[in-house]
Amino acid sequence: LPDEEGKQTGTAILSVATRSTMAGYSSTEEHIKTLRVIAVTSTRTVIANYYEDFFTDPTASGTVTRVTDIEIENIPFGETTFYVIANEASVGLDLSGLAKGKELPPVNEWEQMVIANHKEEVDGSITTFFPRLRRDIGDKGLPITGIHTENVNADTQDITIEITRAVAKVTFSFNNHTEADIPIASLGLGQFIADHTYLFPQESTTDGTISIPQENTYTDHIFVAASEQGATIEQGN
Repeated sequence: LPDEEGKQTGTAILSVATRSTMAGYSSTEEHIKTLRVIAVTSTRTVIANYYEDFFTDPTASGTVTRVTDIEIENIPFGETTFYVIANEASVGLDLSGLAKGKELPPVNEWEQMVIANHKEEVDGSITTFFPRLRRDIGDKGLPITGIHTENVNADTQDITIEITRAVAKVTFSFNNHTEADIPIASLGLGQFIADHTYLFPQESTTDGTISIPQENTYTDHIFVAASEQGATIEQGN
């Protein structure tokens, strides 16, 4: 349908899903607590900034892994890029101020955005975004993002976008072959965890490795047990 200026426009009906909807992925770390979709034209104009909070929706119970029937209207015919961000608060972001009609700069600030693993608060305290133990993920979830460019050329167009976590998950399993239970009060990880990550997936480099931010440094991480009792690796487990 034509808009007020006579240009042909269409409506995109989006379906957004995490990998937990695929075989082999059922982890709670894939859940969508909040979802934002920013639609941008080929001329870098924001035409939509959709947001929904599923964690506060009593019918969702904070366990959404797929969101369907997101309608983005009045999209000019041509290429449109959709930036999808689930759980933006998990890395201290609030993109509600990105207004419709705003012209983005030539540098793709969203696709190249780098997130630090922590930030200093006004009171001097430090908020750590990653790495985190599962118990510390809380109601903000983990950052899950995706970018999809589509040629909109119909009055109504169905578009599916897959989103993936911006951080990896490491699972540790212990086998106790001793003759007694082993109490654990803390867990230390060496200098192999980066302190920066890209918000959106990046293309692999020419040698097949994953692109990582240049400002990365690597430090030790110590995780302390949630209680004085800590955890116990029982004999034979």
